[in-house]
Amino acid sequence: MEETYSDESTSPDLSDGGGGGWDDGESGGDGGDAAAPGGPPPFTPSVRALASPMSSLLTPVQCRGCGGGGGARPTVPAPPRSFTISDVLTLAPASVTLTAEPSTWSIVGSHTNFFTTATKHAAAGTVLGHPITVTFTPVSYRWNSGDGTTRETTTPGASWAALGQEDFTATATSHVYREKATVQASVTVVYTASVTLANGTSIPVTGTLDRASAAVPIELFTADTVITVGDCSEHPQQPRC
Repeated sequence: MEETYSDESTSPDLSDGGGGGWDDGESGGDGGDAAAPGGPPPFTPSVRALASPMSSLLTPVQCRGCGGGGGARPTVPAPPRSFTISDVLTLAPASVTLTAEPSTWSIVGSHTNFFTTATKHAAAGTVLGHPITVTFTPVSYRWNSGDGTTRETTTPGASWAALGQEDFTATATSHVYREKATVQASVTVVYTASVTLANGTSIPVTGTLDRASAAVPIELFTADTVITVGDCSEHPQQPRC
């Protein structure tokens, strides 16, 4: 015999405790809340469910990255408003090269010319996740002649040819050695820096950064002026040659 749910027109009257639940074709009996044979158990709502609104029975689900509540959203730190040299050390300026004239040798008592080609330049990188460009500007040059003397200038120097001068003449960056020896000369370039953010904002960097060149060996010779017949390179057997 097929079992069907009773609709409202055929449901027995439960007001007097008469049979309820499933209709199996027999009289409702006096079971009340008892289950009909073959049917599901009777439904008994909990007291809490009857006394509480539906919203209080729902447990909120926390989700990260869902756009809703729950969990802290990741934040990108704001770009710094100031920088020091230590903040940009990973973006070091270009290497420095020292050039000596006449070359890796010179003459005691004559001018030995020095110059470097360090110029203003930029390097790109990131700080706290923000792209930046650091511009390095040379502001001074410390010359170490290798004989115990040093000096500082604001010019990088230039070759004798670029200056339109004769060899062994004085320049703003030349030095006169006094003793025969082999020395190690070098130059240290002092840079200032500024940071440019992605939005175009330029921020000066506090402090300066030094970048030294590799040492250049220079062998120093003595020279005497003598009267000869012709050039000694052409007549090496001449007296005093």
